[in-house]
Amino acid sequence: MVCIMIKLDGINIQETLRYLQSENISPDSDILRLINNCEQKLLKVIEPRYLYSTFDISHTDNSIILDNCTLVLNGKDIRNHLKRLRKGRAFLCNNIKWCR
Repeated sequence: MVCIMIKLDGINIQETLRYLQSENISPDSDILRLINNCEQKLLKVIEPRYLYSTFDISHTDNSIILDNCTLVLNGKDIRNHLKRLRKGRAFLCNNIKWCR
């Protein structure tokens, strides 16, 4: 398994407004001040990282199986998307505090 640190310099304000269901509203100075305040607090405490591991892929009639892993991918769309692959990577992206 490989662990990669991610450096964040800020948040996307338009995405923040979208998640707040306010993307079609021009934020006033109070809202922008609140978002900026939250952004600064967030950037001080998060340790964003992602982990990935490479797996051989097995194909069944109904699933994609990552060998030596408990993850099984079911569904027609994922089977069609990965039908020619024999090796793949699984990613975990999160604000996790540990990494080995």
